[in-house]
Amino acid sequence: MIMVEIKEVHKSFRDLHVLRGISMDVREGESVVIMGPSGSGKSTLLRCINYLEPIDAGSIRVDGELLTPKMSTRLAKLHKLRERIGFVFQRFNLFPHLTALDNVSLALKIVKKIGPEQAEEIAIRCLEQVGLKDKISSYPDQLSGGQQQRVAIARCLAMEPRLILLDEITSALDPELIKEVLEVLARVSRSGMTMIIITHELKFAKESADRICFFYNGKIIEEGAPEQIIESSQTAEAKRFFQALT
Repeated sequence: MIMVEIKEVHKSFRDLHVLRGISMDVREGESVVIMGPSGSGKSTLLRCINYLEPIDAGSIRVDGELLTPKMSTRLAKLHKLRERIGFVFQRFNLFPHLTALDNVSLALKIVKKIGPEQAEEIAIRCLEQVGLKDKISSYPDQLSGGQQQRVAIARCLAMEPRLILLDEITSALDPELIKEVLEVLARVSRSGMTMIIITHELKFAKESADRICFFYNGKIIEEGAPEQIIESSQTAEAKRFFQALT
């Protein structure tokens, strides 16, 4: 089953043409890594998939739902779609006045209308899944950056999304904290979750991605198996990019 179907998508911000005819499919259970230089359109595409940015042309279908410019006027339908899509950002976006447990359980209670007791049970299970059961009563400023990002992942998992979008979630972390977050992502990937991941972490991409899409200047210029793209790039742009990372 195709979870995400993207056809000839264009997106501009005034005179800046960011996405220039992007087409790609993501199958259910697949982990697709998007790589490419800064400004190539990677984050913009994720925001379009979650309808944080409407597209200008082309089409995106997520879990059978066609995204159109009119979606913005059909808020109930848009909210229902977003319940099926998890989004983990570069910054952790945790509520500083809430504990890890409350950060994870809040959306369950407000969005899914789950009772407090059941919501906390789910939150504890998800925090345990990311290795933070002993931190349920800790506030964000009592956690390391890696721990905060794992709380953000647990919050996403608690909503039981059909698709998870992850936008360079290790870019704000110190090098020693990156490994713990990538280990959690690898476990989530092995569980069969459908994921689209923007990252520059080559080892993670080789070990956990089913496919890499290489973006350059708003287009996908290479696509294929991780080792093929990383080690045997066909374009000069991809070769330069991967040589700079190794």
